[in-house]
Amino acid sequence: WIVFTSSFAVDFFWDKLKVREKDSHYPEGLKIAAIGENTKDRLKQKGVKVDLVPEKYSTRGLVEKLSERNLKGKRFLLPCSSMADSFLSEELKKREAEVDKVRLYTNELPPVSSLRIRDIQDEFCNQKIDFTTFTSGSTLINFVKLLGKDVLTKTMLACIGEPTAKRAREMGLNVDIVAPRHTFEGLVEAIKNYHA
Repeated sequence: WIVFTSSFAVDFFWDKLKVREKDSHYPEGLKIAAIGENTKDRLKQKGVKVDLVPEKYSTRGLVEKLSERNLKGKRFLLPCSSMADSFLSEELKKREAEVDKVRLYTNELPPVSSLRIRDIQDEFCNQKIDFTTFTSGSTLINFVKLLGKDVLTKTMLACIGEPTAKRAREMGLNVDIVAPRHTFEGLVEAIKNYHA
């Protein structure tokens, strides 16, 4: 199995294949799992048939869906970011699967001037921002590194799913909205419904 937990992982994986001048087709019998619809769509764009997408778009959902099978001795490749947590690999190993976690890319802070940071902090402090959305734990961590945690007390927090919300709560933040459908569209819908 190759398990893709983001569309970024798909892109970086295929970029690595091109660099190595490998055929981007995968071997016969290899199964492909995608964490959600957006990742599945990205794989389809690459011409890849996806064998498994969990009902719950999360690593927990992937584990639940994969666990419907006997995983003992099955081999899994997990292409991911440098900030990916170990939940998926640990859970697969508990089920006696062989797991190779390959960190293909890093989540880095963008270059931002200190003047721009102060401007953004001022917008939060003056309550000009109603909602702040987070689509992953890494976006949350990098946001806090850039702007600090205090600005998030001046806005409502909306998270794409429970893993991101959990990370926010672990950082001492109050989460107002967790999208029940873990997609960008689901996050927008949850914010709209919050105001309805």
